[in-house]
Amino acid sequence: EEEDKIAKLSKEVEQCVLRSARRRQEADEAAAKEQEARRQAEKEERSKNTSEMEARTKLFEEEAMEKQARLKAEEEDKIAKLSKEVEQCVLRSARRRQEADEAAAKEQEARRQAEKEERSKNTSEMEARTKLFEEEAMEKQARLKAEEEDKIA
Repeated sequence: EEEDKIAKLSKEVEQCVLRSARRRQEADEAAAKEQEARRQAEKEERSKNTSEMEARTKLFEEEAMEKQARLKAEEEDKIAKLSKEVEQCVLRSARRRQEADEAAAKEQEARRQAEKEERSKNTSEMEARTKLFEEEAMEKQARLKAEEEDKIA
């Protein structure tokens, strides 16, 4: 009977270890799916932002060309002054675009770092739980073995 108990408990321990490993694998897979979804969302957001920026830039450039065409009809000094204003607007737009790209890159890096830390934390927690469970299982097995030896003695 004791051997049957030991075999049964050993089987239960083995089943628990397998369940724990399966849960860990499922958690890792879920984290990978979530990370891929975030990456896809970020990619779509960047694409959307880029398209909007290109549309604004195109609109701005069209407006700038119309303004330049009007200026050509005016006196030379007005043309030079207004051309300079257009150039400043283009530079500001380019600066804003660059700042937006840099901000998006920083935000993306921060998200990646946060995801990496979250995965690391989850893995550490899962390993700690697994270690605790395995220690408890070994203690239980040792206790049963000691009881068995006491009975034999």
